[in-house]
Amino acid sequence: MSTPASLPCSDSATSGDSDLGAWLEATASDPVVMAILHTQAFRRLHDVAFLGALDYTHRLFLPRAQRSRAAHSLQVAALANYVACGRGYAADLRQQLVIAALLHDIGHPPLSHSAEPALRARTGYGHHEAGARLIRGEVRLGRELNALLQHVADVPFLLDLLDGKIGTSTGGDLFASCLNLDTLDAIARSRDCLAPGLPPLCRLACARAALLDTQRDAPALALLDAFWERKHLIYTQFIGQPLAILADQACRQFFAGGHGGQPFGEAEFFAGETLWQQKYPGLFEGLAQLRRHRLPAWLADAPFEIEFRGYFVDRERPCAERYCQIRGRQHAQASTLLAKLQSGERPPPGRNPDYHDFLLGYPHIAGAGRHSEAVVQRIREDLSALLDASPHREQLSVVATGSYGRNEACTESDLDYFILLDGCAAADILEEKAQIKQVIDRYIARETGDSGFFGGQATQDFAQLVEHIGGSQDSNRSLTRRVLLLLEGRSLYGDERFASLRRRLMAAYIRKGSRDKSISRFLLNDVIRCYRTIATDVQHKASVDQKDWGLRSIKLKFSRKLLYFAGIIAIAETAGEPAQDARIERLLALLELPALERIHRIASASGPLQPPAPALERKTREIFAVYEFFLRQLAEPANRRELAALREDNREESDLYMELRASSKTFTRTLFDWLRVTYPEEHPIHTALVF
Repeated sequence: MSTPASLPCSDSATSGDSDLGAWLEATASDPVVMAILHTQAFRRLHDVAFLGALDYTHRLFLPRAQRSRAAHSLQVAALANYVACGRGYAADLRQQLVIAALLHDIGHPPLSHSAEPALRARTGYGHHEAGARLIRGEVRLGRELNALLQHVADVPFLLDLLDGKIGTSTGGDLFASCLNLDTLDAIARSRDCLAPGLPPLCRLACARAALLDTQRDAPALALLDAFWERKHLIYTQFIGQPLAILADQACRQFFAGGHGGQPFGEAEFFAGETLWQQKYPGLFEGLAQLRRHRLPAWLADAPFEIEFRGYFVDRERPCAERYCQIRGRQHAQASTLLAKLQSGERPPPGRNPDYHDFLLGYPHIAGAGRHSEAVVQRIREDLSALLDASPHREQLSVVATGSYGRNEACTESDLDYFILLDGCAAADILEEKAQIKQVIDRYIARETGDSGFFGGQATQDFAQLVEHIGGSQDSNRSLTRRVLLLLEGRSLYGDERFASLRRRLMAAYIRKGSRDKSISRFLLNDVIRCYRTIATDVQHKASVDQKDWGLRSIKLKFSRKLLYFAGIIAIAETAGEPAQDARIERLLALLELPALERIHRIASASGPLQPPAPALERKTREIFAVYEFFLRQLAEPANRRELAALREDNREESDLYMELRASSKTFTRTLFDWLRVTYPEEHPIHTALVF
C-alpha cells in the first residue's frame, strides 16, 4: 500500500476535496488496488449506475464515469486509506481495509437498489450476499478476483469486515458505524449528481470528524451536523419524491410482473446495464417515459407501499444521541404520483414562477397549496352567489385562517373561519350565517373545532378588535382573531371590506407605536403574546380534557410555530422604515403571502442576478424539507387519528409522535439559524424578541 508520508492529513476545518484527489491517486496507483481494478468482477461496476434507475429518469450533473459503482467504490477505498493512516494502523491492516472498501459494492446488480428487491425475490439473494459469493469465488465472474485475493488479502477477515463483525479497534467502524465511509461518499456523490446547488460536503473533513476526532469539538460537530442535514435533504427532496419512487417501482414491478422474461439467474444478476438494455428494452423505454412524466403501459396502477425517511439533528443531545432517523410508510398509486409530477410542470396563473420552481422539490407543500386554492376559490364563488343579495353585504367579511389561510390544507383539514362585522350586529345576520355554514359544509368534510373561536356561530365586531388592543376588555379570543387576521387571514367574502379593515387594524398598531422606534414593537408584542397564548391554551386543554392532545401538540410545534416565525420576519423586514404609511403597506404586502412563500420571498429578495448567500439558501431549503415531512405525515388520515387519540401521559408509546417531536426540534433550530443568518447581529429584531 502506498506510503502516506507525502499525502495531506487535513484538519476538520480546512480540508478540501482537492486533498482527497491526492489520496485517490495514491490509492488507485497501489499495485494491489490496480490488480483488483483490472479484474472482470470490478470492471463490471463501471456499467452499474450508482443511482440505479434515477440515472435514467433524472437530470444529473456528473459525467457518466463518475456516476458508477466503480467510481464510488474507489472513492470509499481512498477514504479508508486516509482514515487508516490517520489512526496509524499497520500497513497490512491498512491494506485489508482498503481492499474491503474497494469491494464493498462488488455484488451490486444492474440498476442497484432500484431493481434489487425484485431480484432478491427471484434469486433469493441481494447485493451483500452476491458480493460475498464473488469474493469467495463461488461464481464464475468471481474466480479471477478470488484467486488474486488469496495472495494479497485475508478473505475471512474481509468478509467479516463487510458483514459488520469486526470491532472498532481494527477498523470495523469504517464500514458499520452510522456515518461510515460508504454512506459518506454516497451522500456526497448524490449531492454532486442531483443537487450541485446545495453546499458541498468535504469528504475528508467529514471522515475526520466522524472517525478520527475523539474530542468532537464544536467545529467537528458542525461538520457532522451539516452531513446529516444534507442527507436529510437528499432523501426528502430526491429519493422520497414522486419521480424517484416511480422509477424504483417501475424496476421492481417489471421483474416481479414477469415482464423481464424467463429465466432470470446468475448471469443476469452479475451482468452490466449495457447487456440489460439489450435484453430488457421495455424497462429502459419505461424509464425514459417516466423522465418525460409519462407512465409505461405495463406499469400497473394498483396501490403499493412506500417507505420514506428523514434525518434530523437534535443539537441539545450529545453526539451519540444527536442524529435521529425518521421513517414512515404510506400507500401510493402510480397515477397519483404522476399527477403530482404533471401538476408541477407549470405555475398556477398569477403565482410567482420562481417560487413555483422552488416547490418542485416539495410536492406535499405544493400539493397543499393547490388544494387550498381550489377549495377556497369554489367557496368564494358560492358565497358570492348567496351573499351578494344580503342587505348587510357591505358590513361583513368572511375570513379564513388556519391551514386554508396558510395555503397548506389537505382533504383532512377543517376550515377555521369567522365573520367580521363592521356596522351590524350578529343578530342581524342570522340568515347569512346559515348560508355561510351551508357553503362551508358543502366543501369541507370536517367540522370546525369546538372552541368557539371559529365556525358557523363565530362573529367578531371589528371595533372590539381595534379599539381595545392590550386593554382590560381585550380577551384571548379577540387577541387570537386579531393576530390571525393579520398573519394568515384570507378573504372568503367581502374582499374590499376585508382589505380595508385589515389596513385599519395594521394602522392601529403602527401609528400607536413611537415614531422613533426602529421596529414595530407594539405589533411584535402582540404577535409574541398571541403565540404564547396559543401554547398555553394547548397545555390547558391537555390538563383539562386531553382532547386531541397529540394533534394539537404537533401542530403547535410546526404550523403555529411557522405562523409566529413568519410574523416575526415580516416585522423585521420593515425595521428602520421611517414613514409609517410605507411601513404599513410593506407589512400588508408581506402578510398577503402565505407563511412559507413569505420566507422564500425574503430569502430570495436579492433577485435572480444576485442569488441569496449559500448559508441562507441552505437554511431555507432545510425549513421547507422539515415542513414537507410534517405535511406529508398529517396528510395521512391514519396518522391524524393516531395523534388525535394520543394523550400526554402515553405519548412515548407513539413512534409517530416521537418522530415528529424529534423533527420539530430540528425545525426550531433551523428557524433560529435562518433568523440569525438573514439579519445581522445588530438588527433590532434580535433584541426586541428578548426585551
